[in-house]
Amino acid sequence: MGVRLPEPVERPLRPATGQATLDSLNSQRRAEQEERTRRALGALGDDCPANLRQAALLRLQHPDLSVEALGLMCDPPRTRHAVNGQLRRLNQLAEQREREAGQSGRHAQAPTTHRPEPGLTLPASRSRSR
Repeated sequence: MGVRLPEPVERPLRPATGQATLDSLNSQRRAEQEERTRRALGALGDDCPANLRQAALLRLQHPDLSVEALGLMCDPPRTRHAVNGQLRRLNQLAEQREREAGQSGRHAQAPTTHRPEPGLTLPASRSRSR
C-alpha cells in the first residue's frame, strides 16, 4: 500500500500585488522626491551650498539613476552615502529656512500650555527605578 497524498487545496486568488504595484509605488515616491528637491532648491535660492546644489540637480536631471550612479557623476565622485546625505541636508536646510520665514512673518506669541480645570488632578508620572 502506497502513501496517499492529500488533495490539492483550491485557494482564492489574491489581488495582484506584484511588480506592477511596486513600480507604481516607486514611481509615486520618485515624483514626491522630485517635488521636495525642486521646492528645496527654490527655498534656498542662491544660498544653496554648491555640493548640495550639484547633487540635487543631478537627481532632477537623472531621476531613474541610483544614488550610487549619481555619486559617480559628481565632480569629484562621491559615495552613495555622501549623495544621500547631501540630498537629506538640502531638504533639512530648506525646511529650516521655511520655518524661519514663517516665524519672522508672525508676531511673537507666548506658547500656550494646557492647564487642567480646577479640582482635577493629573496622574502621577511613572518612573522606573533601576
